[in-house]
Amino acid sequence: MKEIFKILIVILMIYVTNGYSQEPPKSECALAENKQVGHEAPKAKINHVKDASKNSPTINKELDANIGNAIYKDNENKQDEKKDYGWMHKLWHDPIAVFTLFLFLATVALWLATRRLVRTSQNTAVQQLRAYVFAKPDDPIPFDPSKILRVPVKVRNFGQTPAYGLTSALYIGFYRFPLDSPLDMPIYDTMASKSPLAPGEYVTQYAVLTDRLNQTEINIIKSSKAAIFVSGELVYHDAFKKRRRTTFCLYSTGIAFMHGEFACYNEGNEAD
Repeated sequence: MKEIFKILIVILMIYVTNGYSQEPPKSECALAENKQVGHEAPKAKINHVKDASKNSPTINKELDANIGNAIYKDNENKQDEKKDYGWMHKLWHDPIAVFTLFLFLATVALWLATRRLVRTSQNTAVQQLRAYVFAKPDDPIPFDPSKILRVPVKVRNFGQTPAYGLTSALYIGFYRFPLDSPLDMPIYDTMASKSPLAPGEYVTQYAVLTDRLNQTEINIIKSSKAAIFVSGELVYHDAFKKRRRTTFCLYSTGIAFMHGEFACYNEGNEAD
């Protein structure tokens, strides 16, 4: 397609260049007539009249008028020869150049439409075949106040192709509910391995609270004035070698917390 585009540009430049070098159709004939008639005929006529009418004032006046007309026509012809019609005028009066111009414009429009169609098809293929990795809360685990809280998070590939180099980071914390301050950012483990995740497969990861919850914190969570939040980030590459990122935010409060149930919070869940 690029080669066709270049060839059409060269053809258009050739016709425009020829338009610049062409003269108006009657310029060469006008030059020949001016050389043969415009300059020589008036002089012969003037010499003849001078010999026949040296003593006639009327003939002298006619002679002067004829000389003036000849000079005026000669100047007019010279101005026509020097007149520049412009390349647009020459272009529109050349049928081949006009056809080439419209062919060039039509080819450019076709090329642009084809490029848009190809890009749309590529984007559609990527959206249908790429990997989609999301994190969902795992099966509920009843809360045991005698143990440190461990929240299971299931990371699943919902796409049609594998996710490559998957890394994840989780954070768990005790916050006021609803949130009135931003959550801390997850911290990546520098020693964590990067593993592929096949379509439909999942891995379970755990967000572990550092300290046990005391009774006061438990009562606040039961009253829905506070909640346990789990935030995380997933980074991977899809089959098209494009980097993808997914963030999630889960929370548990009230009676749901006592049953070990987590749900997605209304913010902090994004994916590209």
